[in-house]
Amino acid sequence: MPEAVRAWRSGDWTVITEVADCSLVNPEVTDALSEQTEMIVIFENVNGWSRFEHVIDGQVMTSFDPVSAYLREGDQPDRFVEEMRAAGFDPDTVPDGDSDLPDDEGSLFALTALLTGVVLTREVFDGPLPGALVK
Repeated sequence: MPEAVRAWRSGDWTVITEVADCSLVNPEVTDALSEQTEMIVIFENVNGWSRFEHVIDGQVMTSFDPVSAYLREGDQPDRFVEEMRAAGFDPDTVPDGDSDLPDDEGSLFALTALLTGVVLTREVFDGPLPGALVK
């Protein structure tokens, strides 16, 4: 498990964040956390690389990099195409070299809000939340 996590309930969902670690994107961890339920993972590393994953019971249903939303993977890669459009993605068009990159963070948060009803804002992450350090 991650060394530092923050978790809270929001409606029917539990939101878990980790800082400076990549344990939540480890397949063993996502398998365990999604067992008999579903989860959404929004990942961004220090280099700005991002990823969206929707996982049900250990199976990746939909996964994509927001910069190339037309390249979706998983058992149901087109499951959220309409919601992706509503969140500002163009899941159909292959961009040329001159296209602007999408505002992936805002778009991923908007997509998550559309799918779950959980609204994630900068204030949520910057504000006080109970946390734990696992040693």
